[in-house]
Amino acid sequence: MSDPVKSPPVVLVPGFMSPAWTMWPLAKYLQRSNETIVRWDYPRIFTDLDASIVSLSKQLSAFDASSISIVSHSFGDWLTRSALHLINPQRSVRLISICPVTTAVPLVKLTRPISQYLAPELRIMSRATSAAVSLPVGMEVDRTVVHAKGEILVRQQKADDQRFVLGSHTSVLFQPNVWKLVHDELQR
Repeated sequence: MSDPVKSPPVVLVPGFMSPAWTMWPLAKYLQRSNETIVRWDYPRIFTDLDASIVSLSKQLSAFDASSISIVSHSFGDWLTRSALHLINPQRSVRLISICPVTTAVPLVKLTRPISQYLAPELRIMSRATSAAVSLPVGMEVDRTVVHAKGEILVRQQKADDQRFVLGSHTSVLFQPNVWKLVHDELQR
């Protein structure tokens, strides 16, 4: 009898000011069909964005697998896109981006004169040019973007492969229909 095919490791990356526990319900749901689920958490929120990017890139580089899956939420998607530029060796990546920060966040942009000095994350979110980190050229990344129809915090940008769910920016992480959507997208 042959060994069952192992699914790629899945790394869950929370958003800014959303601790790793917000990804716990999704992690429990995904554990039914994935061997390795990692809930990554920020090591340096509010202080050192570069340390967070390096920490995530090390986590992504640590797997002994030719491919990995990543589910990111909000600003965690910006961190993921930034970290992918640093992973070594490069891998095939399946990325599910839930309510990603890809352009300026309206509320942060409005308060930019003050917010840009409060935290490096807010500085990034206050400008469209800094929020729009591209995926690495030459890396195989299969990305699906999940937008919340009730979103008021983050602007939705068109993506090649996008899905829409009813909910708000954070509530989507606690919805069984979103867990199933993420599971199905990881399996395709």
